[in-house]
Amino acid sequence: MSIEDSIALAVQEVGEAREEILGLAATTATQITAVGTAYQNHLNSLNIGAYVDQSLGDDANAGTDESPYKSIARALELTPTGGKCTVYLKADYHFTENEEMGGKRLHILSATAVKHRVSFDVAPSVNPLYYSVTGLTASSWYSLRFSGVTLVWPEITGAIAGRTTDTSSMFTITCAGGDVNIDNCSADLPAAPACPLIRNQGVVGLFAKSLIFDGVKTSGNGWWVSNITNEAGTDATSILGVSTNLTLL
Repeated sequence: MSIEDSIALAVQEVGEAREEILGLAATTATQITAVGTAYQNHLNSLNIGAYVDQSLGDDANAGTDESPYKSIARALELTPTGGKCTVYLKADYHFTENEEMGGKRLHILSATAVKHRVSFDVAPSVNPLYYSVTGLTASSWYSLRFSGVTLVWPEITGAIAGRTTDTSSMFTITCAGGDVNIDNCSADLPAAPACPLIRNQGVVGLFAKSLIFDGVKTSGNGWWVSNITNEAGTDATSILGVSTNLTLL
């Protein structure tokens, strides 16, 4: 074979190899795109957005603005473990049953500029007589966020288990790990609330910003976390198991 023929054959082989490489690159790019799409679809499947109207909604509805659910429980039910449930409240909401949200992220916010009220049921028990508060519980990793709503601390009178006995709260945590975020909300604390926001049996992060107190009390001191007795405010750095941006609790 002449030198010219050898060079021509080599050029041909290089060209064929180039085409093969380009084909492999195109196949790889397609596969990467498919994996990325599948991963994004998986992430989207973990995130549930639902409208809730406790007065006019129905849990058999589609959960849209035009066809809202009746309960937050329905939205949580449809959210897979590890996913995020975003609830848009179209009206005030009152918790009448304890809702377990462990292993999920729950974000509750008003669907409009109106700060809808989020309140909690209070039920008396007997022997001994005290009052328990119905709200949210987390028995495994969680994340809870309130935005643009009014949190209403329950007002209880009579024989009660108070905030120092660690018996009831609006949000009960029985796991280690998670956070509670309160953003651009109002807090309605009556003269004598009977329980804290959080009953903490693990480690909790509590973060609040742009918070307005528009009830009888003008601060949440003593009513954030159970077993804190000083209503004047306890140095947050002295409290074990709590990470917070608040200086006083």
